[in-house]
Order: sequence, then C-alpha cells, then structure tokens
Amino acid sequence: MKKYRFVDRRSDPARLPRRIARRLLANRRTVSAVSDGARFFVNDQRAPALAPLRFGKYPFSYNGCEVAAAYNAFLELGLDADLADLAAEFELNGLVGFVLFGKFSPFAGKWGADPRKLPRLFSAYGVGFRKIDGSPALRAAVESPAPGKRVFIASFLNRGFLLGGVHTFCFTVSDGVIRARNGYAPSPACFDSLAPNAKLFTAFELFTGNA
Repeated sequence: MKKYRFVDRRSDPARLPRRIARRLLANRRTVSAVSDGARFFVNDQRAPALAPLRFGKYPFSYNGCEVAAAYNAFLELGLDADLADLAAEFELNGLVGFVLFGKFSPFAGKWGADPRKLPRLFSAYGVGFRKIDGSPALRAAVESPAPGKRVFIASFLNRGFLLGGVHTFCFTVSDGVIRARNGYAPSPACFDSLAPNAKLFTAFELFTGNA
C-alpha cells in the first residue's frame, strides 16, 4: 500500500494532481469565508454557505458525507482538522469511490467515499478505532454506560441496499445523550431514532491514541 499523503497549508498545490489542486484552492476559499479563521462543525452538508465546495467531480452537498463525518469526528476528538485539506486527502489517497487502477473513473466520487476505507485515514492520523459489526453491536456500544464522551462514525444504507445510497455521519454519546453531526436528525432521542428506516452498513468507534 502506498504511503498516505497529507495535505496542509505547507503543501504546495503545484505538487498535487491538477484536478485536485484546483478543487483544493477553491474549497479553501469557501472554507475560509465560512469559518473566518475558526474551526466549525459541518451539521448540514447542504448548507448554502458550503454550496461552492466540491468533492471529486460532484458538489460536496451531494457526496461529501464521509469527508464531513471524518472532519467532524476529528474535531470531536480535539484534533486539528481542515475541511478543504481533508477532502483533498480523500481524493489523493484513493478513498473516493469508483477509483479504478489508481485513477479516477468517469463517475469518481459520485457516491462519495468508501466508508470501509476510513481505517486507512484513522491510522494515518494516529486515531485509535474499533470496527463495529451489525446493529446489535452498535446499539450495545451506544447504550453502554461508559463514562465521558464517545465518538462514532456510522454508515447507513438509506433504502436497505447499496445502490439505494449510503449516508455516513459522526455522532457522539455523552451521559446517554446522543448528538449527531450531519445525521438524519441532530438530537436522536434514542438509538432507534439515530437512523430510522435505514440499515447499518458499517460503523467505528474512535479514540484519541491507540485504545
């Protein structure tokens, strides 16, 4: 596997593939206008202020949920993260869906990123994680009385099958209270209202350091 390539303010866009560099610079302008220098959570990827953002060949509002989920999770963990730079890293490191033989297909990014590839991102950033298989295991994790704030990323099949679309988002659990970022509902009352009528595709619990 190729070494993970990071993107930050010290990165020279001229060293990136032209298509990624163009989107990176445009996305940085949008993020700068939205944030005014401060970090912010993405609670709705379709927010008008984020409309100019692009991920792959498509608007971020359409396909950016995995990037938003990772970005929000990193902020919830207290890590420094930049939305525009992270979107570029997803592209640069082949986390976008429909990457064939290391290159973009005509549909690159149409269905966002592949959430099953997120462990590569976590490992690159030194974020500990455990994969959670199945709704019963995720319910048990969410409803367990563990102390402190816990951070999760979960992907759900909107219509119960893959071609029906996948939505990925970050949520936290603290003292039994669930808070979702860019989810189906911002404050689900319980596990059952976290993603009503959707089937779990994959999920992770994240930790600072290697827990």
